[in-house]
Amino acid sequence: MSLNQSLENTWKPSNLCHIYNHEPFDCRIWPFLITKSQDGQSIHLVYFTRENCPSLGCINREEFEAYRRYIMDYVMTPEFLKLLHAHEALIWDWQEGTRFVADLTEKVKDEGGRMKDRDSSPSSHSCDS
Repeated sequence: MSLNQSLENTWKPSNLCHIYNHEPFDCRIWPFLITKSQDGQSIHLVYFTRENCPSLGCINREEFEAYRRYIMDYVMTPEFLKLLHAHEALIWDWQEGTRFVADLTEKVKDEGGRMKDRDSSPSSHSCDS
């Protein structure tokens, strides 16, 4: 079984969200999300706390840490960074009730604070894959 399949089996007990056949991006990494910092100058990977995401009470700390590591690895991939660059709307405004995981600013912004110019050719990925 792959790590992704293992995490899906661990992370998605029957009482968690299954409202979509093909989960939207935000649902795929929930309770993690990409946000602007509170001052709007940086881009962060954060997660909602148990108070804002009650389903976190359904997993233990080891399962959460495994998923956190998986998400960290995932958001650092060239494919993810290209997706983020192509779809800046995936970056939420700062959200109260979140905890900081990582600063992604250097990975996605140039020195002028603009999104880095990744490959400008048409993207071959699908948000539903």
